[in-house]
Amino acid sequence: MQVYESVQFFDCGGNFERVVCPACGSEIQNQWWQDRMKEDFAGGFKLASYVTPCCDAQCTLHEVVYEWPQGFGRFVLEAMNPNMGKLEGSDQQDLEKILGTKLRVIYQHI
Repeated sequence: MQVYESVQFFDCGGNFERVVCPACGSEIQNQWWQDRMKEDFAGGFKLASYVTPCCDAQCTLHEVVYEWPQGFGRFVLEAMNPNMGKLEGSDQQDLEKILGTKLRVIYQHI
């Protein structure tokens, strides 16, 4: 486990496909997303609310839908090549209970 002073972005590496609006389901252009990422970062991410270009919905960069999942946080639990396939829902729930917080599983292809 690694803990950070500020909010970090955890990406899915080569698994990245696209970013989708959580309100209307439209694909968000990469340039808009990259511009918001640059705007939001100040030594760590502040996760401000932004207006989506498709339907004017308000959301943070953590709330947009990433295909494959990506996310923001101040800590990470990592397992490289665990030879176990995808994390079972019950295992995730057990970890969430132990840690006292919801987790987002991110499969990073390096």
